[in-house]
Amino acid sequence: CSHFVLKLLCHGASTLGFLHQLPVSYEATWLLPRPDFHRLVVSSLARRADREILNLVGARIKVLRKEKGLSQEALGEKGGFHFTYIGQVERGEKNVSLINLGKIAEALEVNISQLFAYVSAEIEFTESDIMIQDIVSMLRETSPNKIRLSRNIIRELLNES
Repeated sequence: CSHFVLKLLCHGASTLGFLHQLPVSYEATWLLPRPDFHRLVVSSLARRADREILNLVGARIKVLRKEKGLSQEALGEKGGFHFTYIGQVERGEKNVSLINLGKIAEALEVNISQLFAYVSAEIEFTESDIMIQDIVSMLRETSPNKIRLSRNIIRELLNES
């Protein structure tokens, strides 16, 4: 083990120049390869990406809440959450479930997809997009017979123009 560390210190000294500032025992511990090193690196990167997603969604919820003129307490009340939970979500501290994101979107009176508009600054919903999303939401909550009837009515309306 120590032979490996010394060899690595000698050959890696130019690229790891900061090592001379660390105690030898720390260098040895730090330099010994771990069998799960690659898994740890990938896991660390994934956690960083997870935090970034939580921060982006949280920031978007905060922007939408402020646009609606709602306090965290008012949003929490509308969505069935405690205001501290809303604060934690907005700060990216909570891994919010899809169910809760749906409740928050409903409380904000926006389509859930708008919570993810941070992905691209180019995503903007036109009035038509919002109406179409509203129609789709209504259709999802109705019977297959009413969906067929709605489709036929829309077909007739579109064929007239």
